[in-house]
Amino acid sequence: MANFSKKLRRDLLLETNERCVYCGVELNGKYEIEHFIPRVLKGSGTRKNLTVACRRCNRMKLDYSLEKFRNNIGLTVFYFETLKLSKGEKRAIFKYSLD
Repeated sequence: MANFSKKLRRDLLLETNERCVYCGVELNGKYEIEHFIPRVLKGSGTRKNLTVACRRCNRMKLDYSLEKFRNNIGLTVFYFETLKLSKGEKRAIFKYSLD
């Protein structure tokens, strides 16, 4: 497991208002750093591709694309969409677009 700086953790929490990027539940200090686009789908470990998620969502997402995860979890809107939060690498936005 990678070690992430306190600043990175704080910044990731602030950009989601300390809520899970997927379901929107308040994290209350219990979160996991998540690769928005999974590494097996060519997502990187860069800041742009990292976010925070609750343990439940992170475990359910596994290495699925956002579309497959959305279908599995049964959400019509992810929390990051309500924030208009742009995540993931530019090269992957078209392929994994939620529009």
